[in-house]
Order: sequence, then structure tokens, then C-alpha cells
Amino acid sequence: MPASYEDVVRLLGDLTLFQGLETEELAALARLMQPVEVPANAVVVRQGEPGDAMYVLAHGRLRVTVDGSTVDNLDPGDVVGEMALLTAPERNATVAATEQGAKLWRLDRGDFEKLTADRPHILAALHASGKPRLQRSQLAPMLSARFGVETDAELTALHSVAAWRRVSRGDVLYRIGDPVDYVYLVVSGRFEVRDGQGEVDRIVSRGGVVGEAAVIGQAVRTHGAVALRDGHVAAFPVGIAAGSPRFVASVAADLLGRLTRAAPRTGSASGVVALVPVTAGAPVTSLASSLDQRLSAWASTVTLSSKIVDQRFGRVGVAQADGEDEMAGPLSLWLEQQTRGHENVLLVADEADTAWRKRCFELADKVLLVASAASSPDSGAARETPSQAADVGRELVLVHSDATQMPTGTASWLDAHAVDAHHHVRLGEGKDLDRLARRLSGRAVGVALSGGGARGYVHIGLFRALEEMEVPVDVVYGTSMGALVGGMYALTREAAAGDRLAARFGDRRQLMDRTLPLVALTRSRKVTQTLRSLYGDETRIEDLWIPFFCVSASLTNAELRVHDRGRLWRAVRASTAIPGIFTPVLADGGDEVLVDGGVMNNLPVDLLRAFLREGTVIASNAYGGKADGKRMAFGDDVSGWAVLRSKILPFGRKVRAPSLLGTLMRSTSLAGKSVLDEAARYADLVVTYPSSEVRSLEFDNYAETIEVGYRHASEALQGWLHPPHRDRV
Repeated sequence: MPASYEDVVRLLGDLTLFQGLETEELAALARLMQPVEVPANAVVVRQGEPGDAMYVLAHGRLRVTVDGSTVDNLDPGDVVGEMALLTAPERNATVAATEQGAKLWRLDRGDFEKLTADRPHILAALHASGKPRLQRSQLAPMLSARFGVETDAELTALHSVAAWRRVSRGDVLYRIGDPVDYVYLVVSGRFEVRDGQGEVDRIVSRGGVVGEAAVIGQAVRTHGAVALRDGHVAAFPVGIAAGSPRFVASVAADLLGRLTRAAPRTGSASGVVALVPVTAGAPVTSLASSLDQRLSAWASTVTLSSKIVDQRFGRVGVAQADGEDEMAGPLSLWLEQQTRGHENVLLVADEADTAWRKRCFELADKVLLVASAASSPDSGAARETPSQAADVGRELVLVHSDATQMPTGTASWLDAHAVDAHHHVRLGEGKDLDRLARRLSGRAVGVALSGGGARGYVHIGLFRALEEMEVPVDVVYGTSMGALVGGMYALTREAAAGDRLAARFGDRRQLMDRTLPLVALTRSRKVTQTLRSLYGDETRIEDLWIPFFCVSASLTNAELRVHDRGRLWRAVRASTAIPGIFTPVLADGGDEVLVDGGVMNNLPVDLLRAFLREGTVIASNAYGGKADGKRMAFGDDVSGWAVLRSKILPFGRKVRAPSLLGTLMRSTSLAGKSVLDEAARYADLVVTYPSSEVRSLEFDNYAETIEVGYRHASEALQGWLHPPHRDRV
């Protein structure tokens, strides 16, 4: 231990940390330092605890461990916890004395801040010199997990060959066709990996590996990787990575896991989410608190507002540091630590246009525009920050009063804000908040429902089974009968409503009003009135608590149409407009003629996966896969009179031909059979039902059909949720 004040000054002057400081400044620092005696094997600082001081080792030796792994050994003259002087972080490592004990000098953060209030260049010097150690401590546990390093020498050797690379949002790490030269370990940030067809293969975050195919001998890249937000990677030459058996084994385990796990696209979507108030008084803080509680149950989560940041730094105004401000660098470094150390970071933006609000937009992987639904989207208070990066997902959260039964006026909000999705929540309704948390975290459950005539009643049984097994439904997509059933569930949020719907549609008199068949066999007034009665004349899709989408086919443009806004009954009417049976629907604006969506996509599971991306997709395929089991007997030309005669008379040759209604209904789904066959490509679970038990025209036999759906869905869900030889991922 230095015996005099002058010795402390010399000790500080020898530190790389304070090189460049004048003698007077070193002396000022020395006057603030206090001696500390550490017994053998005693802990100096513990990983995860708040940092409030820096230490300089004067005598003895210190051992540094991260997550139980030794990453460094410190000798006299080395520094411990220098980042605590810049920020208010949790310690990222545990430091303890060895068997000989240690003697240190301690500098408290509070004293340091007082000293540097008029000496900002000291902060800048400390900020620049602290980065290498931070990099080493962040990388150490990943190297231990991936390469199996156990000693400080091994860690140092690997660290020396790793190229530390900073990437900005939108940067391309590598492209398809690039030569294979490096394997990348993600230290912070998030990366999207796409295949040759441009489809997202996976999202890789902290601790993951990108470009791992290099270790199995690929000469050129078959995938591309792009940064979804700012971050860092450690690039290792292919030879180093491929030469490590532990690394190759970890990569093989990753690849195997992606091929075999039950729900490979579930859970890790949150990242950095900015909650931005766009109306005066929007309850953004309360919303963030509710989300934090839920997200924390799944992964490490931290919520940061300008007030919280100022409190963590112990000084007012740090959160607003920008540009040349002396605290801008330390703030950026500390926020970077937060994104590295937590799976979920919730940034609560200021209501005013401040530097912190701007920073929230810049850091976010996703932006939630939070508005009080009682406000007007046209008011002067409703605004957002236009400088947001174009590739950042942006969603609208409308917060309603707890007494709200059904949202209204959502269309005007969607007209005012260009968003990818919207959410309705009540802060006092746990199910609303649970649904939003699942959507943010990649744990949402979406259901895609096929067409299939009366077979579509099996979907009602599926919803009953989901309710009994307490599997939530966060998004519904449907075609034809799937739209009919799914729309009712999204509206009422209860499976029992489907039984009431089936009873109405089980009576043909409620639907069939035959007319001169110049446009269709029916006038379609009855089915239109029934749909308006069931769903409500003014109920709109965008106002539903559970997001709902249905599809129709445009005869005008030969394209699929996805209905995500507008009157619910009219969207379902278009999706169920079986050509030849019901009249087509003229789209709003009168520029398109729409018919049953089954003509082009009878099971919109692909659309649901594209919308949900990460999360669980359940596909319900009511399409039997083959025609109803009756054996047919008819010639190359068929007389309708002959068919009628064979039905009436008990004698003579019987003509068994498919009915006009049956042919029309079944023909609508044939074009979408390829999607049906590939449902498993998009879904985590595909529920099917035996065609022999359900007929497409038996609308009056709805009770039995619902029971068939319930029975088979229950069996499928039970096997999926509780597989015999593995746990659900």
C-alpha cells in the first residue's frame, strides 16, 4: 500500500485510465481516494450489484469471474469498476481477492462527479479507456459457452483473434454468394437471417451465432444477414471456429434444435421497445409497468424513462445529453450495457420533443405509439417523431377506459398514423395486457381457419378445446367458413358464440332465397341479413379486441384480398361468397368484384405466419382432402331429368352424380390445395379432421360436426402440449 499521498498520485499517473491528465488533476483525484484492506478470498464487488465506486489495486492479486467463469486476473496497478464512475450500472463481473488478500484504493462515484463537474475532459478520458475492458467482460461468458474456455490464457488467446465490429441498423453483415471467411458471435443487437427466397430464416440476438454454416465447409454464403438495430459482433476466422470441437458441437446443437423443436419461432421478439406517447396524458408509464411485470416472467427486462435514467446517474438532465454534452458518451455506453444485459428493454419516451424522445426512436427495434383512445387523433397533441428509421416496426396501442365494452373510431387513428399493427388495451383488464405482452415477446398464438362448407363447424370445436386447455388466441385469420367462425370468436371472445352462429346457419331458410340464376342461384338477401344480425351492422374489424383478418378473391384483378378494416359482416360476406351460389360482393369504392377467398387461398396459414412472424401458429384444416365417400355413377353427359328420375323412382338405372351445390362449394377450395398441403411449413400445429365424419353440405348437422371438431382438436392439442418424449419448447 502506498505510504504517502505522493505515492497515490504516482499510482494514478501510471494508469492508462488517467493518462494525459495534469499533475494537479491527478492530485485532486488522489485526495478523494480512501484505502481499503481486503481479506483473503473476500469479494470486492459482486456481479449484478449496483456499482458506486472504482478501486485501484495497490498490493496483492484479484480474480475476476463472470457467471462463475474466471475471465481475468488483476495485478497491482490494475483498476476495478471504472465504469461505475461513468454510469450507474450493475457490476458485470465479480472481483475477489486471492489467498494473499489485497490492498486497494477506493474512489466513490459521488466524489468523482463533484470533481468532474467543471472538468469534463476527465470523463472523456475515462470513457475512451474503459471500452476494452467492457468488451472483454461482455465477451467472456459467450466464449466460455461457445468455445469452452476455462483459463485466462485461453480467453486472452481467443480475444486476441476476435475482430470486434460495430454495426448500425440496416448494415449487411454478409450477402448470399459472399465468400465464407468469418463466423460471427452476436455480442449485442439483433440480426435477421434470410434464405435465397428472401424469407426470414431466423432472428439472432445476444449470445447467438451468425454465419455458422462456415464451420461445415460451405465455400459461399447461402443466406444473408442484416442488422435490425445497432450492435456489436465478434468476428472469428473460419479456421479458428472450425478448429474448436466445442464450438462445432454448439453450432450443431443450434441447427438440430431449429429442426426439431416444436415451436421454433416462439419467444425472443421484444428486444428494445420504445413506448412513445402521441396524445397528451397518454398512460405510457402505467402501460410500461404492466408490460414489464409480464415480460419479466419470461426474460430479463428493464424499463427506462428519462426520470429513471437521471436517478440511476444521480444527476438531473443526463437522459437529455446529446451531441457534445459531456455525458452523451457515458449515457450511450450505459444504454448499450442495458441492451446487452437484458432480453427486453422498454424505453418510455417523453411526451415533449426532447433529446430522450429522439434517442428512444433511434434505439428501438419496435416503436409502440401509445394514445388515449378518448383523445382525438386529429388534435394538436397527437404527434410522433418523424425521424424514426424506416425499417423499424411501428404499432399503435389505443388505451381505453376499463368500462369500454367495444372500441370505436379506430379507423381515424389508423388514417392518422401509418402503423404495421394496432392493439386495444384496458389497463385494468389483464387479458388485454397479457395479449399485448405475448405479441411483443414472440409468444402470441395465432389461429388460421380454412373453408370447407359445413365442415367449417369443426373450428367451433377447436375454439372450445383451446378454451378448456387455457391456450390463448391472440390473432385469427380465416377463409370462407373459417372467416364466419373466426369473425364470431374475435367479436365475442368465447367459443359458445359459435354454437349460436351454427344454429342460425343450420336452417337453410335463413340463407337460401332462390332467384332467376343469372348471377347466382340465390339472391343472397337472406345470408346478408343473417350476417348483419349476427355481427352487428356497424361493427368494424379494426375495432375488435382480438385482431381478425379474412380473405376474399378479386374476380376483377385475379388477386387475393385481405380484409383488415371495414365492416365485419361485409368482409365475412365477401369471404363466403361461393361463386354460383351466393352473389359476389362489390368492394367499397365499386372497383372490384369479390368472391369466396377459398378460390385462391382456402387456409391462410401462410398469411398468418407472415403477420405474426415469431409466435405459435395453429392451423385448422376442415378441408377433408378427398371428396365425400359416396361412390359416383354417371356417364360423360348427364341429364338433370335422369338424375331426378333416379331419385324418385325405385327401379331403373341409378345416376349418382355430384350435386350442383356440392360441385360449386368444393371447386372453390381446389385452387388453394397447395397451401393446405404445405400448412405444416408455416404452422406449429395443424389440426385435421376425418372427411368421413363430416360432410360439406350438412349444415343442419352442426352439433355433431362441432363435437367432431372438439374431439379431434383436443387430441391434437393434448399431443402437442404434452408430447410423450419431450417437453414443449
